[in-house]
This record gives sequence, structure tokens and C-alpha cells, in this order.
Amino acid sequence: MRKELGNLNGAPIREPKEGEEVVVLMDDFDPPTMSHVHAVETLVAAGHCPIILCPMPVNRTSVGAGPAVGDADIRAMASILCADLCSSKVQTWLCTVALDKGMRDPREVLKWLEENKKGVAFLPASVWPVDLIIERRFIQIVFGGYSTSSKFAEPIAARKYLAVPLDIRSRIAAGMDESRNIPAPVWAYIQKKRLYRELFRDCREKAT
Repeated sequence: MRKELGNLNGAPIREPKEGEEVVVLMDDFDPPTMSHVHAVETLVAAGHCPIILCPMPVNRTSVGAGPAVGDADIRAMASILCADLCSSKVQTWLCTVALDKGMRDPREVLKWLEENKKGVAFLPASVWPVDLIIERRFIQIVFGGYSTSSKFAEPIAARKYLAVPLDIRSRIAAGMDESRNIPAPVWAYIQKKRLYRELFRDCREKAT
């Protein structure tokens, strides 16, 4: 399980313990934003820790406007976010099994985790407006009074409210400075790799 579940902060990797409750934060992380950071802070403040970050291979072109990047860069950005959270003394792991195995259904991920780490209680979580289509309890971190329609959701109001634009990929592609909306080390990676901008240019060139 260490191959799929780990952190990059240089410290020894501690696997989930039997009898422990672990939150699994599921999202596309395309890109990781301050909403994810505030979601983790909110979970920790509510007593939900440790936390697994689990990037999901959703149809990213339908989640907000703008170009998406490949799974390799999603893994890299989520890893950077995980390491940044660990450096803040938040016990965080990264689980890439959904990307590795093409699992689009959260239930598949939870089944895999439960089969590979028996005795651990995995509690799924999402960030509004993502509703997990599962018939079991899950946490939904909500911002600005928004809430979920799912009867299985346990909403928790975010401690901080930051309106990260849903079209953030398009804004990056257009050359806008989104450093306030994206964790600094993730933003540095995006700038170094020119993510989204190169994809935006390629799309325009193909259109002409």
C-alpha cells in the first residue's frame, strides 16, 4: 500500500492504524487551490485528522471552463500540496490509486482502501459544489452558506471563505495572476511548467 499511499515531506511514512478514522478528500485537484487548503484546515479544526488527498480522474473539461492537464501533472501538484500540508504538521497522505487504476467512482476507491487496510474507518469528504454519489455518510466542506442536497452529506462550514473562481484554469490560461488562489509551491510548479497556458495556445492554434 505504500506505493499508492504516502507523503513527500521527508519524514517516515506512517500508515493508517487499525481502529483509526481517516478522512479521504476526493476531488480532481486540477489544480489544487486555496479551497483545498481551507478544507483541510476545516477538517482538522473539526477533529478529522489524518487526511488522505485522493485525486479523481473525472471529466475535467466539464468541471469549470478552461483546459485541463494530464494525470502526471495532477499527481505532481497534489504531491506538492500534500508535502506543503505535512510541513505544516498536518498528517496528510496522497492516494493516487484512482488515477493509477482509472477509478471514476468514489465507491471503487473506498472499496480498494478498505480491502487493503482492514480495520481502518475511511470517511469520504468533498469540497462544495462536488457531491459524492455514494449511499453512505460523507463530509462536505461548504463555503459561503452553500450546502448539499444529498441526505448522506454531513456539511461542515469552512473556517475561511475564499471565492476561488470555478473558471480558474481559463484565468491561468489567459495569463492572469492567480497566486492568491493557489498554494505558493503549487503556483510555482504551474509557472515553471507553463501549465494550462501551453494547452490554451495549442487549442487556439488548432482552431485556426
